[in-house]
Amino acid sequence: PWYRAGLEPLLKNRWVEIRYNGRSCYAQWQDVGPCGEDDFGFVFGDADVPLNTFDAEAGLDLSPAVWHHLGMTDNALTEWRFVDQSEVPEGPWTEIVTTLGNNR
Repeated sequence: PWYRAGLEPLLKNRWVEIRYNGRSCYAQWQDVGPCGEDDFGFVFGDADVPLNTFDAEAGLDLSPAVWHHLGMTDNALTEWRFVDQSEVPEGPWTEIVTTLGNNR
């Protein structure tokens, strides 16, 4: 719903909710790539599979703090979704909030 043509950077600093094994954590999206990061149809559209076939097992790279909060001990499948900043509850993830763009 927040997408509009010319919006730069598109994803940086957007909030995501990440769920694993019954726990939930919020984090800000910081980076994309390097494996087919321009796949609008898969991320926002109807595509069932990503365009990227080189690294089909790629996923979210989570910070150590997110891993710890979720209780992860190894790579695992997670569920995630974009959330609006107004939906982010108070928690350790609101102690440091990034607002600067890519070139700062």
